Amino acid sequence: MHHVNKLHKSLEPLKWLVGKWKTIKAEISHPTKPQTLKFTEHMEFLSFGAPLLVFSSKSNRVKQGGKARHLERGFLSINDDHYTVAFATVASLTLSTLEEGYVQDQCLCLKSASIAEKKFSMYPAVRRLHRCYRLNENGELEYTLLMETAKTGLSKHADVVYKKVAEGCIEDC
Repeated sequence: MHHVNKLHKSLEPLKWLVGKWKTIKAEISHPTKPQTLKFTEHMEFLSFGAPLLVFSSKSNRVKQGGKARHLERGFLSINDDHYTVAFATVASLTLSTLEEGYVQDQCLCLKSASIAEKKFSMYPAVRRLHRCYRLNENGELEYTLLMETAKTGLSKHADVVYKKVAEGCIEDC
């Protein structure tokens, strides 16, 4: 059984984010392409009793019959000030990031502090990321990702709305 009440006390400001989420609406756009692409995603921020959350997401393309598109894993931690956060991720499409930011009320805002990519990526190099997760008045999680690449300025890349499908504490916490 999964229990949010087993959350490490330092993560209390992030408790609204903890759980398993599924997309209601999800689109990505690229400044160099005229159309947006729809996708589905399952995402989790899980607690196992330590002062950090385990992050996981899997995205699938809608047009290609649910073909897996993007996998991402990481860890979200919070400083003793209960405000400053760090988010370390690695993605299947060649990218690793360290993002830093803050959590306030029911909003988590992050900016890239460090980005690493493999040298033989077929995509333009990512120069900067801004992410924002916000719990809206309907209990849905809104997510916006802004991205700057070697070929484009900072612009909206992803616009997503999730619904919570399960709470998120790994069983033995």
